[in-house]
This record gives sequence, structure tokens and C-alpha cells, in this order.
Amino acid sequence: MRLKEEKIFHIANLIANQIKAQGLVEFIDETAVRKELKGAILDSLKVDDEVDAKVRAKIGSYSRKIVEGSGEWEVLYRKFFVEEMARIRGRK
Repeated sequence: MRLKEEKIFHIANLIANQIKAQGLVEFIDETAVRKELKGAILDSLKVDDEVDAKVRAKIGSYSRKIVEGSGEWEVLYRKFFVEEMARIRGRK
């Protein structure tokens, strides 16, 4: 997780406030909604972390060393990250 819990809660509150302000839904239990939003954000961050680890392992498995932060590494990272996310979305 790259964000602190307070930041995640703040983002969940912003989302809930916007949904409420736009009149998209009427909350029966606002606390439960905010808790669910926080959980959804955490789940998304966990997926990103898992994909990040897989992508780094894949790049690290190359027989020649690709220096992290180099242009080549960045291009491979983005390419593999997008591919892995597409694979995950395809499973759902």
C-alpha cells in the first residue's frame, strides 16, 4: 500500500461527498458507505502492488541486467504493467 490510511479515508470521504452532493444516491448508512469505499480503494491498491511485484520480477528475470529507472526499464515496466492489468481484468 502506497497511501497512508488517513489519505485513503480522505479519498473515500471525497467520493462519498460528491456522490451525495450530486444526488446520485441516497445513503441509508453513510458510515457503511464510506467504509465500503475505503475497502474498494484498498483492494485496488493491493492489486496494483501485486502487479507491480510481478512486473518487477519479470524484468528482473531477464538474463541481462536492465537498470531500474533507465529508459528501457521504464518502457518494459509500463508495457508489462498494462498487459498484466488487462489479464486481471479479463478474469473478472
